[in-house]
Amino acid sequence: MLWHHHKDALVRHARRFVRDTEGNFAVIFAACLLPLLLMIGMATDYTYSSRIRNDLQVAVDAATLAATKAASAGETDLAELKRVANESLHANFTDGTADDIEIVVTFDPDTGAVKVVANTKTNTAFMKLAHFDTLDIQVEAEAVAAGANAEVAMVLDVTGSMGGSKISNLKTAAKDLVDTLLEADGEDKGIKVSMVPYAYSVNIGKDAKSKVVDPAGDDWEGFLENLADVLGVDPDDDGHDNGWGGRWSWGGGWDYRTEEEIYYDDVVDKKAFRDTYSCVTERGGAEKLKDDDDLVGSPILDMTRNCPNTEVVPLTTNPSKLKTKINTLNANGGTAGHIGLAWGWYTISPTLADTFWPSNQYSPAPYEADASQDEKTLKVLVLMTDGEFNTQYLGDSSRNQALDLCDSIKAKDVLVYTVGFQAPSSALQMLKQCATKTSYFFDANSGSELIAAFNKIAAETKKMRLSM
Repeated sequence: MLWHHHKDALVRHARRFVRDTEGNFAVIFAACLLPLLLMIGMATDYTYSSRIRNDLQVAVDAATLAATKAASAGETDLAELKRVANESLHANFTDGTADDIEIVVTFDPDTGAVKVVANTKTNTAFMKLAHFDTLDIQVEAEAVAAGANAEVAMVLDVTGSMGGSKISNLKTAAKDLVDTLLEADGEDKGIKVSMVPYAYSVNIGKDAKSKVVDPAGDDWEGFLENLADVLGVDPDDDGHDNGWGGRWSWGGGWDYRTEEEIYYDDVVDKKAFRDTYSCVTERGGAEKLKDDDDLVGSPILDMTRNCPNTEVVPLTTNPSKLKTKINTLNANGGTAGHIGLAWGWYTISPTLADTFWPSNQYSPAPYEADASQDEKTLKVLVLMTDGEFNTQYLGDSSRNQALDLCDSIKAKDVLVYTVGFQAPSSALQMLKQCATKTSYFFDANSGSELIAAFNKIAAETKKMRLSM
């Protein structure tokens, strides 16, 4: 009986323990339920927020491209770019919270970069239990307006008066312009730059020089006939007479030929044009102020052996190639500025450039000035000098030839910037007259002002290509 009594007591205690344990489980479960619901709710709220974020990102991408397209078409007003972006965003984001989106649009006219940042909130369903009523969402996108193609020719004075600190300042200014306009890795972003150093003449390189007379290969007699007309000589006259003004030629007696007659005879004897010398002077004939490719009827002459050491660099997207050549600039010689001006034009001429420098990966052929809407091209020529143009070999003075060329160049829709560097008033007047407009003329009285002028020209070029 005693055993049965203890058994009954154990059963009662066991039942009481079970009842107590069930109560503990209920308390533990109740305590864990709220955090568990919050975790599930947070996951649900974040999933919804992520969906909205993804949809908004797609809409912001589209809005950025729309604003960038407007900038590429010439729109630079920030309010209008924001309107275009906002309109696109609401057309592509159809969620009910679209009206609660705030967007910020920024535009950098120097780089053409358009950035759109959008901010909104999503309401929570479960996280309200933890007093989080909304979740913040921010997305952004950026694109660069392509703009028109741009081709920039630097025509640089490397005459003797540019020695010392002047040539150093010029190198810095030219390299800064290159760094501003071209991509460091040479990637073609639609801008190309050429360089034409000039002094007594222009060094176009042996390969280009060989192409100057290549058209004459099929019509040498016609070439010589036109050359005689250009030079004003009589091919049948040996230029000798008994008058004064002759020169003594050792071993040959007195020579009464003019410079033009001597040059013509050298061409006939193939001592000029056909040699490997790489410099050129004026162009003669009916096309002397044009960039037409009739090199037989209007030949390019080479009437001097005084030549800059640095060759012309044709249009390129490669900044290293340009800066390497800029570092070799050396000051020496007189100022045949009209010859440098002409060849600066030729480097961006779709008619002549590919004749002299066949296009390749880093030296693409120039675009046509009247290209289609999709391929409009901004053409810029930068003419820099520190002195009066005072050296010519044929025709009018270097100054007057330069002014005539400036008119022809501007008539072809090339924008002409001119920079005088500690130049005399007579040279400054010529530069001001040559420039496309007064604001395109710079009078630099110090190295820092020269560098600032080139930097401004580069910045304006990048802005203008977005407005074409």
